[in-house]
This record gives sequence, structure tokens and C-alpha cells, in this order.
Amino acid sequence: MNSKKYFLASAIVLGFIACSNNDTEDTEGGEAEGSPTYINLSISLPKGSTKALPGDYNPDGEYVGNDGIQTLDVYMLGTDKTMEAKRFSGTDLSASGTVISPSQPFRTTSGTKVVYVVLNSPNPLGTTTPASNNLLPIAGLAQIKTVSGVNYDVITMTGKSSPTYIEPDITVQEVTTGTNRISIQAERIASRVIVTSTASTDLLDDNGAKIGTISNMTYSVAQGTNKVYFSSQTDHVTWGSSYVPALGTYSTDAPQYYDYADLTTPATVPARPIAGDGYKSLRGKFLFENTHTEGDVKTSQYKKGNTAYVLVRAKFTPLPSAIADGGALTNGTFYVGETDGKIYSTKGAAQAAVQNQKVALYEGGKMLQYAWLNPDNTAKPLNSPVVRNNIYHINISAFKKIGLNWNPLVPGTDNPDPKPGNPDEPQTPIDPVDPLSPEQTYMTVDISILDWTVHSYDIEL
Repeated sequence: MNSKKYFLASAIVLGFIACSNNDTEDTEGGEAEGSPTYINLSISLPKGSTKALPGDYNPDGEYVGNDGIQTLDVYMLGTDKTMEAKRFSGTDLSASGTVISPSQPFRTTSGTKVVYVVLNSPNPLGTTTPASNNLLPIAGLAQIKTVSGVNYDVITMTGKSSPTYIEPDITVQEVTTGTNRISIQAERIASRVIVTSTASTDLLDDNGAKIGTISNMTYSVAQGTNKVYFSSQTDHVTWGSSYVPALGTYSTDAPQYYDYADLTTPATVPARPIAGDGYKSLRGKFLFENTHTEGDVKTSQYKKGNTAYVLVRAKFTPLPSAIADGGALTNGTFYVGETDGKIYSTKGAAQAAVQNQKVALYEGGKMLQYAWLNPDNTAKPLNSPVVRNNIYHINISAFKKIGLNWNPLVPGTDNPDPKPGNPDEPQTPIDPVDPLSPEQTYMTVDISILDWTVHSYDIEL
């Protein structure tokens, strides 16, 4: 058994080898009608995607990508409902530019067929034809693999041909010259998020005076869907498109549709590369499409509890002169009075300054900020669709205020940033049923979107 598997990249990178096997599986659903014949396929890797609803917000050009191809699964469905399935990998695959094909024509039967293809499936070859509205769990659908210091995107891609007549009695040589060749356009099933920063680490007050410094910036992605359709649906409907958060049920309903696992694996926010497009090749994070009905402030179904977001975590260290009571901090922990908005070294000092005021605890100086991935208006967003095969780039350009001290947009009890166990903690800072537009802005962002569409924007936190 051959132990090599080849990765073929859309940036015309060939010969990238990793461990796996080179077997070709063949599953047939029964004896198909028609004469034996040979065919071959050409699968074009994605160059872009269709637009989000109703417009394509924050576009910033295209990115060819660096795709690694491990397997090609082919499902052929005849008019007699007979299905054939084959898997190609390793040296059974070849690439020419951004087109992937089996290395050699393969045998089938003649007749009219619809051909479905799946690149980089994390699952064994199936025994039934994948329907366009099949829901796939997201586990394993998008990964980054690094070989010799180069990052390769190993992303599941899908495609489907129109009904095509397969000529009978075609030889391998005749296929090579053009007969019985089927061309299919594939589409990446995942989206991607890249976060960078050009923000100063100084935080200023409303009068422009420095009150402290920002450090240890990280980001996570959350509230992408936890299942994804085999193919893009009409009007970009996604798993959970009809879900709108309701008071009292968010904690039980949202986990049915959305994924929050990345909140436990934050990544460092890098500085934006000086070269204009340098960010496009950064590693980033994957998540999966999430759309709802768009509208104005009264009709939009995009809410804080059903829209994909980036959570930025950072540490804020106030200057001694910015601590209202003049006290020293313990392990970087500080408190902010809800009524006066001032920073204190202890809860007692905050409540002594303003009797009975609620006090927010910032343990270790940790603060949180949110950014929506594809806002229709970066200043006052109402809609923020996330569509497959798009890259969403968020650049943090400035921090404007101390952020939040916990994350209410995590249903259930498994929250890496829970509400502090402080009886004098203020009310929930945001509510999952709220519209996207914030009551106040904590950071400024620039957004752009690549195709592998890139959407890019700046945010001030």
C-alpha cells in the first residue's frame, strides 16, 4: 500500500506530500444501464463566490488561496437511479493550474448522469448520492496543515454537474482527446476570518489624555453554524437562518445551530503586515456560513445572539493617575463604577465614592470587545451575513473605551468568560435579543472581504 498523499494547491503548488494512503474506493449501487465506457472529470477550484444578501459588503478583491487537495470523491447518479461512487487520492489525482482531475480516465456506463464531487471529505466514501440540502456536521470540514513552513488550506469543497449524457463505447484515448469529459465548478464549504491590528496600545479618555495601555490581544470566532449544507442554498439560506433569539430560551436554543468551541482556543492578534495585501495569506480561523433575513432596524432578523462574531480579548493596565482612589491594583484586577464610570482599585472604594453603585470586576485586567464579520454599516450595523467561500478580514485600528468584562453571547454554562461572581455586578452588558448596532462603540475596525472573496474593515475597540 502506498503511504503517500499529494496536496495540490490553487496557487499552482504541486508535489506537496503528506502521509496517507493511495487507494481508490469504488462503490456501486447496482448494475447500471448502458454500455461500458470511459469518462474523466475536470474540477475547477473556486475563484470566488456569489454575493451576500442583498449586497456584497466591504469587498476587497480576490485571493487565489493555497489549497491542499487530499481526496476527490465522485458520485454519479443515472436516470435509472443507479449510483456509482469512486474515491481518488495520491497519484490518482493530477492538477493543471486550478483544475483538479483524476490522473486517468475511469470506467463507467453510458447514459445521462448527474455527477457530484466532494474534495477533501473528512468522511469515508458514501453509499448514497449527496443531496444539495444534506446537512453536514462541521467537524473536519476545514483545516490548516503546515508542511515545510507553508500553510495549506485543506477545506471540503463540493460541486455538481448538470445532467450530462455519457457516450457509450468511448476508449481511454478518446477521452484524452476530449470526449466524455465533464467540467464541474467546486465551492469551498467554509468561510475564514483574519484579524490584524494597527491600533495604538494607548487608551485615551474623552479629552485625549492617556489613561492606560492595551496588551495581550487575542481573538476567537463564534456563532458560525455547527452544520452546513452540501451546496449553497437559494438566497444563501443556512442552517439556523430562521432562528431568532428569544428571551429566556437563548441558552437552550442557540447551541442547536451555532458553534462556540473556538472561544476556548484564542489566537494572538498579529500586526497588520505593512504590504497592502500581506494579510491575505495569514493563517486566520475557519467558521461556517450564517445568514438571516435582512432589513432595517425594525425588520432585520440579525441579532447579537444569532450572528457570527469575533471576540477580541485584551488586557488593560490603567495608569496610576487614572485610578480614582489612588490605590494599587492586585494582580492587575480593577473595578469600574457603573454610575460614575471611574476606575478603582477595590470594589469598596468604588462604592464609597458613589453610594450603592454597581461595580464591574475586571479580573486580571481582562476586557472583551466584539466585531461582526460582514456589517452593512461599520458604524451602525443592522445586517451581517456570513457566506461560504469568503474571507472576512477585520483590522483593529483603535481602542476607544474599556471593553466589557464578560461574554453574555455564550449559551449554557461552558463559558470561558463568565459573569463574575460579584453580587454587585451590573446587569448584563448586552442581550442576545438586541440588534447588532451597539449602544456605544468600544473599538474602531476596518473590514475587507476576499473572494476566496475578502471582506476587510477597521474597528475601534
